[in-house]
Amino acid sequence: MINQLVNPDSIQPLFEPNRRHLHVQEIAHDQIKILPGLYAKIADQVLITPTNHLFVNSGYVVAGTKISMDSRELSPFQQVYLYIKYKFFTKKINHSINGLWVHNSWSNNYYHWLCEVLPRIDTLKELYPDFNLILPIELKRFGFVNDALQTLAIPCCWIDQTVSNVFPMLGFLENEEMSPDVNPMIQVKLVKKILNALSLDQERKPFRKVYISRINARYRKIRNEHELIPVLVERGYEIILPENLSYQQQIQLFSETKSLISIHGAGHTNCMFMQKGTRVMEIRNKQWDSQPLCFWRLANIFELNWDYFLAEESTEVTNFNDVTVDVKSFISKLDFFETL
Repeated sequence: MINQLVNPDSIQPLFEPNRRHLHVQEIAHDQIKILPGLYAKIADQVLITPTNHLFVNSGYVVAGTKISMDSRELSPFQQVYLYIKYKFFTKKINHSINGLWVHNSWSNNYYHWLCEVLPRIDTLKELYPDFNLILPIELKRFGFVNDALQTLAIPCCWIDQTVSNVFPMLGFLENEEMSPDVNPMIQVKLVKKILNALSLDQERKPFRKVYISRINARYRKIRNEHELIPVLVERGYEIILPENLSYQQQIQLFSETKSLISIHGAGHTNCMFMQKGTRVMEIRNKQWDSQPLCFWRLANIFELNWDYFLAEESTEVTNFNDVTVDVKSFISKLDFFETL
């Protein structure tokens, strides 16, 4: 197996104006995390199981982006069981092409696609341009997946992952650790490529103020959003439902945005397309450890002024609970936020 270190270890970047948040213990701890080494690997005769595990010459390889929801670890018994089952007792397709594999159990999520999967696809294609990107055909039904690949002019070979797939050679990337999940080096490079591919004016002064609503979402909503919207509209904010916009429309919108407010959610991922020095407010649970600091990381990587508002949890505290916002306190926060 061939290994190649893509980036050296380094500290998560911190945008200087955001140092005001280091009094929050969870943020201070997150800020000093060492970025895990990112390794590009090539292996011969690789079996991809329907469970998205890789076996090289009968040996299990811990491949893919390790995230808190999917550590990729298997016990010795599980390794033997999966290999025998999918090598000898499952329909198998032997491919003649060499592939690139970047896929995890959250690839169909907008945030995980843009911050974990797509930047790693772009990196692998640069390293191994003659290899073919391989993705499960189930991802083809997600518009942002197709649009992103088309924007970057990356062709894809879609495979049926209900069966076993064997490739003569397979390239993939692996993180040493599970967190942080966003790699600054490849993330910044990806965003520049996307903006250039769409011919967006990156020097144009941002002018829009945007509030992202999750009113149509299944979870993580603001129960009294109807009380917030008049306040925001009066301040000149556009109320945006990202699901009603195409991938390209979202990127253009947020490249023109100077002020973004949203509850913690996938739409917040678009802050990566905002210009340096613009501002982002994240509405979060009061219990800090109930939600990841992924948008805090993005704000620092792209040099955005990040702020937060802590809402009241309306249900059991999880990463998916609904919240209620104290309108008076929110207005006070908004007054300060708009001076950043």
